[in-house]
Amino acid sequence: MYHRIVLLAFSIGSVPVLCRSQNADQYSGDAAHSFYRFTLEVVRTSEGSTPPVAARMYGYMGLALYEAVRPGIPGRASLGPLLPDAPSFPEPTGGPDLHWPSVALHAMSIVLDSMYVQMIPAMRDSLYALRNSFDAVHSTQVPAMVFVRSVAHGQAVAQSVLDYARTDGRYGCQFDNFPGSYVPPAGPCLWVPEQGEPALQPDWGNSRPFILADTTTANLPPAAPACSDLPGSVLYDAALQVYNVVNALTPQELTIAEYWNDVHITPPAHSLTMTAQVLREENHDLATSVLALAQCGMAVSEAFIAGWRTKYRDNLLRPITYVNLHIDPDWDPAVPTPPFPEYVSGHSTQSHAWAHVMTDLLGPGFAFTDSTHGGQFGGPRGFNSFEACAEEAAMSRIYGGIHYIFSDTLGASLGQRCAQNTLDLFGSVATAVHMNASSGTIGIRFDQEGRLLVPDEPSGLDIEVFDRAGRKLFRRSFQEAVSVSGLAPGLYLARLVDDLRSPLRFVIAP
Repeated sequence: MYHRIVLLAFSIGSVPVLCRSQNADQYSGDAAHSFYRFTLEVVRTSEGSTPPVAARMYGYMGLALYEAVRPGIPGRASLGPLLPDAPSFPEPTGGPDLHWPSVALHAMSIVLDSMYVQMIPAMRDSLYALRNSFDAVHSTQVPAMVFVRSVAHGQAVAQSVLDYARTDGRYGCQFDNFPGSYVPPAGPCLWVPEQGEPALQPDWGNSRPFILADTTTANLPPAAPACSDLPGSVLYDAALQVYNVVNALTPQELTIAEYWNDVHITPPAHSLTMTAQVLREENHDLATSVLALAQCGMAVSEAFIAGWRTKYRDNLLRPITYVNLHIDPDWDPAVPTPPFPEYVSGHSTQSHAWAHVMTDLLGPGFAFTDSTHGGQFGGPRGFNSFEACAEEAAMSRIYGGIHYIFSDTLGASLGQRCAQNTLDLFGSVATAVHMNASSGTIGIRFDQEGRLLVPDEPSGLDIEVFDRAGRKLFRRSFQEAVSVSGLAPGLYLARLVDDLRSPLRFVIAP
């Protein structure tokens, strides 16, 4: 019995898409860029918009954006079959000929309007005005029925994603950021809230992730360093480092600490605003913009869940508490200490998740300028790469006196793992587009009987198939196809023997 083949990823390098007038890559990404830039003000002005709450919104808005526009991006399948407890997200009705900017706009608008129900009236008026201004233009660009169906499809997908979000255990989270029932554990080296502040979202680490692997023990960082007040111990020396850095801050370092403090806008909004800025400045089309915004949003959301699970797993005390107890009772950090445990750094985790996705999209040496804060806090700031930006954001917490260096380092690694898992998730639903070998791709596809086809290559070659961990499962010769019917459901990699190009990803479902 052959397994049903649900989806298949592109095989080698980037895959050119089939150019049809209704494909998303034929449209400007301006509607998506403008909308994401607008969300910065919504996050900034909305009550209860804490960093985890904002990250969750960007995660689900990215999912809705992708699922809504996906039918207009050739070679892309739904994430639904791979997400825990996810429904089958709606497909277009009445044919695939839709106006994809309108689809995207209404998917984003519905999600933001619902997930930030607490936004102030002036911002809701601005949201509707932004949507209506684009509608006024979009409705003149396509036949009336196409526009109507486009709006309906975006709204239908958004509603399906919102229904999915309501089951993740965090519905209404913006109204319960500081649950009074939570009592922090007491003991040596454990976190003590400053001035009796309640703990921020202590159960966030138990939220349902998009990728179950992100919150497993294997993915999370090791336990925090052992409690010790002895000079030479990891914890003492890390606290002493923070103490010395803050006491000798240069004006430039203080500016960096204040620039990345993001008290009102939150780190997730800062990151996604930078994504929108870069996409707009580079004039990326809608298809590219959808993938970038969805992957960044979901990776950042995953980073917050994994990071918060680690924070409340270990409940490590902040530098101000350790330094006051063991080094200098009168010392204060350069920026206010946030109301949650120290290890790992949320800034470092989410910033490196974001940077990893952006680097995958635009490369390791992409220079850009961040103008999120305008001229405030020393902005705009220029960076030679996304990684350099993430490293500065992480280091800002050392300059601010609120994190130890090991929390930055291990937070960075955690964020990168979450981001790679997100990229792998999207890679597993990228289907092969049949191209000639001269195009730099190999047109690998499945036939209806579950056989892997390589029609662009001469017969008699060997193919190797690996599991997700990279373990080789078999090597087989074939003439026109090789059967994969013996494989259990899951994600696999396949490549031609001695071919140095990237392997094909494919998924087999029960």
